[in-house]
Amino acid sequence: MAKASSGWRFTRIAAAIGRNNRVSTDALGALHAWEAEDARRSYEVTEGLEDAAVMVANLTTDTDDSNAGTRLDWHCMRVGVTRELVPSWHKVEFEKVDKAELQMFATGLMTVFQRKLGAVPDKSGVDVYRLEVSDVHGVFYFSPKASALMMMDQAFHGADPCDAPDVGRLRRIVL
Repeated sequence: MAKASSGWRFTRIAAAIGRNNRVSTDALGALHAWEAEDARRSYEVTEGLEDAAVMVANLTTDTDDSNAGTRLDWHCMRVGVTRELVPSWHKVEFEKVDKAELQMFATGLMTVFQRKLGAVPDKSGVDVYRLEVSDVHGVFYFSPKASALMMMDQAFHGADPCDAPDVGRLRRIVL
């Protein structure tokens, strides 16, 4: 099964300001409970254990874990924290049997992206690039704004966070 991973920023819910615990203490409690519910789930704190206002963690689960987000939101609400996606570059890699199959998957991904892009008034910084490795292997890179747009869509499952690519070596997808 494919894994999905993304970074999330945890902060205090306005109604819960004044609680004695640090945000990191409550967020860790929510993450621990979320992880304990399903063996496919894991998290890694990347910053903010000492900060009283914000904590950031990378969350990973299987792409078919359909209630992961709902359950994490419930655990966060219970302890008075909220979460928001940390925008980052993501890549989607397809390696298929033949050129037609690769084209079908690429077209499906871009169709979903184009539909979501249509609802965005300011499209600056919402970019997708493609690296054609071979006739049956392609890699798509989504800018942080494009990643945020696609994050909750099934078509984007299996996308991996990555460093910003050298876009000079890639072909920009123009929609």
